[in-house]
Amino acid sequence: MNTNQLRDYDEQGQQLLWPNIRKPQCPDGYQSPTCLAEKAVDSVLYTEGDLYIVGVVPVHNIGDTPLQCGKIKQGGVDIVESMRYAVDQVESAADNELKAKIGLIIIDSCNDPQIIQERILTLHRLGVFVNGEFKSVTDKILGYVGGWSSDVSIALAYLTSRLNQVQISYASTSAELSRRTTYPYFLRVPSADNKQTETIAQIIAALKGNFIQVVYSQSQYGEGGRDLMRVLADNSSYRFCIANEIPVGGEVTAEDVILELRKEPGARFVVMFIGSFDVENLIEGLNDGLTPNEFLFIASEGWGKRQKTEKYQNLLGTITVTSELTTEDAFNRYLGTLSADGTNADPWIREYMEGYYSCYYEWSYDKLMGTPCR
Repeated sequence: MNTNQLRDYDEQGQQLLWPNIRKPQCPDGYQSPTCLAEKAVDSVLYTEGDLYIVGVVPVHNIGDTPLQCGKIKQGGVDIVESMRYAVDQVESAADNELKAKIGLIIIDSCNDPQIIQERILTLHRLGVFVNGEFKSVTDKILGYVGGWSSDVSIALAYLTSRLNQVQISYASTSAELSRRTTYPYFLRVPSADNKQTETIAQIIAALKGNFIQVVYSQSQYGEGGRDLMRVLADNSSYRFCIANEIPVGGEVTAEDVILELRKEPGARFVVMFIGSFDVENLIEGLNDGLTPNEFLFIASEGWGKRQKTEKYQNLLGTITVTSELTTEDAFNRYLGTLSADGTNADPWIREYMEGYYSCYYEWSYDKLMGTPCR
């Protein structure tokens, strides 16, 4: 579209030129499905360079229908910005000896293994879509950073191994990814799940737990954790019995989980090996449906510190196992400079802010919930 040809006239007939023309607005309390559909959420953030790092981030959660992205995911935009910040720091470092500018391609995985494989294959076959055309970058990729969930990282590792591309995950812990012959180019920052399960087993032993129940996500992460708990149950150092195993995901509700837990009331220790997506779906229902101290939950890092348990009085006493992460004051200050008005390169900030604070900006096409963002 040639924006130089756009004209607008105010109520006095004064001609307005781009970019000062009035933009389309959606009235407060309304939603414009047509505009929302036309303004499809960007799936790629692109910063031009001579060489590229490809980041894989679940900006959105998996959708309710196949190959569709769901709602914005808490924590995803934080990782996007940490990648942008890290590359900027390298570029601006006084001792930077790189002879080439490092560019960044961040792809929204939508927490879906199939979606990320399709987008990575498109990247290698056609390139990155910029300004209405594909730009080839295949021979300029330094490596991949991602993903978050183990399912996505495994799907990505299958491709990066075939492409001979280095992949470093910032969050995936599945023991499956430790198979060096299968995934020779895969590395990760956190420890594998066997360390978590050993810690959980030690907590159970210290609390003299004999009978436990395991609630697990139907994913590589959840099922891998369940299998590791089965192995430790036979370890002479722990000697506990798994009285019940409860899979979650899909149509399973918190009420379904509670019903299953109460079939074994004597097994009060409940190990939760569930991903953050399932935690978000279940935690409020578990709090509302359980009585205080009915069960003691010991959760893996899928729960970790992501939920403020003090909000859920009936879940007080829950123990979560997670890696201790440090924060950087400079990065926190950087986050404070970001804007949702479209002037920032990150296309997902506005949607993230609206979802997190339950508000909407005046230029949004969805104003059904909350109040105007201040």
